[in-house]
Amino acid sequence: MKKNTPIDLLKENIAVLKFKQEEDLAILKWQLETTFDSLKPQNLLKSAIMSMTSVTG
Repeated sequence: MKKNTPIDLLKENIAVLKFKQEEDLAILKWQLETTFDSLKPQNLLKSAIMSMTSVTG
């Protein structure tokens, strides 16, 4: 069995962090896109109309 040196462990940790960073970036882009779409004037108007016409019990 190969013994892990501190350099090997560091490289492995860097690879894990890079993967997590890419994942987080993809999630952030999706959230930004979703927020941008919800703030478009047509969607704001649609949301306002839906909330005014909804029946509350």
